[in-house]
Amino acid sequence: MRKLNIPRIGIDFKQFKKLGKLSKPGRVLVFEETGTGLHGAVASCTTSSAFALGATALSSAPDRAVAVGEVLAQLKSQSRKRLPRTAVLLTPCAAGALLSLPVNPKKPRPAAQMAEMVRWELEELVVQQNELWTLGALLMGRGHLSHEQRRELESRAQAEGRRLNAALYGEVVAREHLEECLLLQEQLTAGDEELATGWFGQAAGEEEEDSFSWLVAGVGSGLCDGWARAFKKHGVFLARIYPRTGACLPLIPPEADWLLVDAGPEQWSLFLGRGRRIEAMRLKPCAHGRAVAAEVVEAVGDLLPALCNRLYLSAPGDQWPELAAALDRAYGRRGLRVTPPLGDSPQPLDGDRLAALSGVARHHLGLGGKGMPMAPIVAQPPAPPLWKRRDLWPWMGIGLIVLSLGVLDTYFRIQGTRYQDELDRLDVEYATKMQLKKQAEEMAAEARKAQAALAAKEQELREAERQRDILDNVIRHRQELIPGLLQVLGESIGELVLLDSLEESADRKGFYLAGWALTDTDGQQFANTLNEQLQPWKFRVRDVKLIRAKGRLGLDGYQLSIWLTQASAPADNKPGVTSPPPAEKGTAKPAQSKSVQAARKSNARGSR
Repeated sequence: MRKLNIPRIGIDFKQFKKLGKLSKPGRVLVFEETGTGLHGAVASCTTSSAFALGATALSSAPDRAVAVGEVLAQLKSQSRKRLPRTAVLLTPCAAGALLSLPVNPKKPRPAAQMAEMVRWELEELVVQQNELWTLGALLMGRGHLSHEQRRELESRAQAEGRRLNAALYGEVVAREHLEECLLLQEQLTAGDEELATGWFGQAAGEEEEDSFSWLVAGVGSGLCDGWARAFKKHGVFLARIYPRTGACLPLIPPEADWLLVDAGPEQWSLFLGRGRRIEAMRLKPCAHGRAVAAEVVEAVGDLLPALCNRLYLSAPGDQWPELAAALDRAYGRRGLRVTPPLGDSPQPLDGDRLAALSGVARHHLGLGGKGMPMAPIVAQPPAPPLWKRRDLWPWMGIGLIVLSLGVLDTYFRIQGTRYQDELDRLDVEYATKMQLKKQAEEMAAEARKAQAALAAKEQELREAERQRDILDNVIRHRQELIPGLLQVLGESIGELVLLDSLEESADRKGFYLAGWALTDTDGQQFANTLNEQLQPWKFRVRDVKLIRAKGRLGLDGYQLSIWLTQASAPADNKPGVTSPPPAEKGTAKPAQSKSVQAARKSNARGSR
């Protein structure tokens, strides 16, 4: 009777942890407040579909709750599905910054201390952010004033020294529109004593020891609570608030070096990064509500690194062509091509609004693992978990009972299947062992053949070892030859002789020596001494040439060229080296006979 090895069967509870991912929200409502209106869309990403952003809806109502209701009504009419109950908000009222704090991201301080530290750094920046809501900006944003009219009025007022007030814009804007924008301005610029903050610690750099880089964001707590109440009125939970600047960062892949130009209404920003780390951040106000191409090009040039790989541009559709053309003219020669941040989308997103909405939606849904980080602001405490809601406890108990029965039924079915599989496996194992025995006998015969082949290879190895010993002796001889030749040159050279180079021939049978001597006598004496010193090394001096020329120090003398060949080489057989390098242009002369050289030497001495 065969003994069955029944495997131990149990439930792998780790597999149930993967099911927890299915409970995470795959859809979220994403809103953007522009100060003059509220835009909204539905972002979704499930296990069976890629990330998608639906059509946007717009409301121009100044009241927050009314604006949220109008956008939700438009979104409901666009889709048959039920709208998500969670939302995130993108607003230019929130200020973002890159700070250097004495806190290691791996060991952050308690939340209260971090909030106080970030609040202290952001108070002034939030005040500056509220200064963007000028009356001209609101009139232009709500369509009551064109960009050209605003530029003309504000430029004329600045030239005349006038203030930018309602009387200035009243020349071209109706009174009811002015009053509407003045109320909206008061609502947007209402100061808050407290700030709601968010932070994200970047990976520590190589040079960071005492101070570390943090992405931070802040917004007035009154504005944060007001939006939370407006969404709660319609049964939507506002989870996070994001700054408008850098909202498309999650769409940028982590590359070696990149630069992002993010142009929005009334403000544009620059982000310089390396991989998933943001190295620098710059905020600039827009002149008359639109970014000026020349200012953008100049600011990019000040921040652009030498080895930047990517230049991204996010701008409104009516400004993108102008800014992209200016950047391409300025930096296209460096190989940088201006591209919009795409993320996973194969086609460019239509305008900066869709890019910003897609960026914050991807970050909130946890799809920013391949993009840049962000620092969201928690709008309100999260909803309590299900197990703390007493009204759901009876239903949870019924669900646990049904789930337990289903798990037990599945468990017993799996056990029966595994027992039958084990019996089938044992039958197959017996047949396999018999087959293995036959194969082992065949392998033994092949092993004997391999032993014979191994003996032949060992014989080849011994022959290779013998040849390697010969090669080692040749190399050892060259290791002694080169230092010996250099020592002979040092012992043979005189005070009036300079050496420029020593080159070995291509066939390694000789050396070419180039130098300079003050007189031909010094050159001949050096050659003779060198010839005597080379005899122990079985080398000799050949083809000594002296050509009148100036040396490295600018003195008149003789260019010296000598061949050093092996003593066993034939006298008329030169080594395989090219002819000596030509003398300096304008100073080299043809080689003369010994009598002519002697005559010139005597004349020169007489003249001296």
